[in-house]
Amino acid sequence: MLTHRAAWAMMEPRHWIASPAVTLEGNRIVSVAGGSRARTQGPVVDHGPGVILPILVNAHTHLSLSALRGRLPWDRGFVPWVQALMKERAALSEAQALGACGKAVEEMTRRGVGAVGEFGPHVAVEKALGPSPLAARVWLEFFGDARRLPPLPGDTQGISWAYAAHAPHTVSPGGLCRIREQDRRSGRPWPNPGKRSFSWNREGGPGRNFWPPWAWTFQHGVFRWAHQWPTPTGCGSWIRTPWRST
Repeated sequence: MLTHRAAWAMMEPRHWIASPAVTLEGNRIVSVAGGSRARTQGPVVDHGPGVILPILVNAHTHLSLSALRGRLPWDRGFVPWVQALMKERAALSEAQALGACGKAVEEMTRRGVGAVGEFGPHVAVEKALGPSPLAARVWLEFFGDARRLPPLPGDTQGISWAYAAHAPHTVSPGGLCRIREQDRRSGRPWPNPGKRSFSWNREGGPGRNFWPPWAWTFQHGVFRWAHQWPTPTGCGSWIRTPWRST
């Protein structure tokens, strides 16, 4: 047993406990009490006037791009930013990417993050996440038609895997359906990309201005034939996004 004391404990944003005693058995919290009900068991770690709060969850990360921190333009618009990102990422070695990824994991741990949702990635982020105390869900993210999905790596202690579609404007309707079905069959969580769509018509398909103008500026297979995709019907709840006129 180990007990942590502090001035406050935040149970949830609107529920605070004064003078708490938070008792752990191993890595599991077994009791939280405050004031006259607080009891200490085992050694005590006193955090003085500090606050004990639940771990922070960073729900959408791109750790494999950590090496690009501070290297991309922020004042030229979205298209130049993406183009610079693709160019800089291609120039990174795996060692550089993983080294920066490890530093990012260490920084998050120091700042109170205890769980992450990692999307992408293009390098083996599990090498950085594995030795850390972070719990992680890693989504292998796909663009285009996603006809062939590679096998997921095996789950390990602290790291689990799933498939993800980037967004409706970069993944075909068939690809979205295939990825969603694979996650459903394996009991994996489906990160709904419809919430990131630009617009949808009343029938649940792309609206008149669904494909953003910047899409056509890329020399990328996904965007060259995106306008030929059919209306995504029969694919499940992901198409039921709020309608707005275009």
